[in-house]
Amino acid sequence: LISEASKQFNLILVNARLSDKSYHRWMSRKWLFQTITNKFQTVIVQSKTDLTKYHNLGVDKAINLKNLKFANKELEVDLKKLAEFQDVFTDKKIFVASSTHKEDETVTLKIIRSLKKDNLNYYPIIILRHPERRDELIQQCTQQKLKYSLHSKNKLPSLSDDLYIVDSIGELGLFYRLAFITFVGGSFKHGGHNLVEPAYFGNIILLGPDMSNFQNIADEMVAASAAIQIKNETELTDQIKFFLDSKNEKISKKTAQNALNFVDNSEDILGNYLSEIDRLLK
Repeated sequence: LISEASKQFNLILVNARLSDKSYHRWMSRKWLFQTITNKFQTVIVQSKTDLTKYHNLGVDKAINLKNLKFANKELEVDLKKLAEFQDVFTDKKIFVASSTHKEDETVTLKIIRSLKKDNLNYYPIIILRHPERRDELIQQCTQQKLKYSLHSKNKLPSLSDDLYIVDSIGELGLFYRLAFITFVGGSFKHGGHNLVEPAYFGNIILLGPDMSNFQNIADEMVAASAAIQIKNETELTDQIKFFLDSKNEKISKKTAQNALNFVDNSEDILGNYLSEIDRLLK
């Protein structure tokens, strides 16, 4: 397909990346990799790491314009719903576990249960990656003896409950706007999910040990102190308690600002991509 298309069109490989596994497999077939990539007029990769991999594979035309995910704009927020939730939470600091899988929820629910005795001024929200798993999460809550309310029941949270379960899609912006701390789900086993989106809202961003699907972004954000990566349940608990402690307010504000600065510094990415594409169209 690539070969035939290249006979009639200028091809551009956009937002390219190579996992470590793919990279090592291609290293034994460099001639084939070069045959394929030579059909492209240019190769735009999404990180310095990917640029090094492509260069090592003999693709000199590769350039790094960073990840196109940074070109995403801030997620939309339903302002009417936002006001309703803010009326409920008043001065509570909101902890959001977003796009969660079973492994994330097992850890998060244990933490929620353990923090009950600390009487912290916070409220936890779990947003399911797959809303159809709500019954499974409900069963876990029952086992942990945690009270909950469901977003799909058109109920606002009750502060007498232990947590709020969001079993819908398309409302991440609303909950990131409410959040003080966001734990990015999928990061205890499934390679993690989008950690750029909560950065636009100035959240304190916590990551689990497996961010392999977004490793380059995760590494950059951690290096910039725009996100914090933990190894296990104990470390996640400690980080949540640390940032909820008013004595650490200065560090909390700095960490949140670092996240905002990180995405602000990446706002020219889309324009850079379009400029490169425009150059090849002329």
